Amino acid sequence: MTVGVRQAKTELTKLIGAALEGETIVITNHGKPLVRLVPEGSTPSKSRGYGCLKGAFEIPDNWDQLDAEVEGLFEHIQDLKHSGGYTDKR
Repeated sequence: MTVGVRQAKTELTKLIGAALEGETIVITNHGKPLVRLVPEGSTPSKSRGYGCLKGAFEIPDNWDQLDAEVEGLFEHIQDLKHSGGYTDKR
């Protein structure tokens, strides 16, 4: 269910009841979603971040070794910077 801020102020008790019955309530301001009203304990745990891709792919043992060609390009840019022939125009 989506309700505006003004409606949420006047119907808060009803909205809390709906949330406790499992309905997700989104409170908006001028059509832009602001907050989600859900029962306590139904929020995602913080432990989902680290390790969520464990086993999805393998990292090679030499992951931190630069390819010689790529390393040479970085050295070339450093040489240009030192000689004044390279300017970073961001």
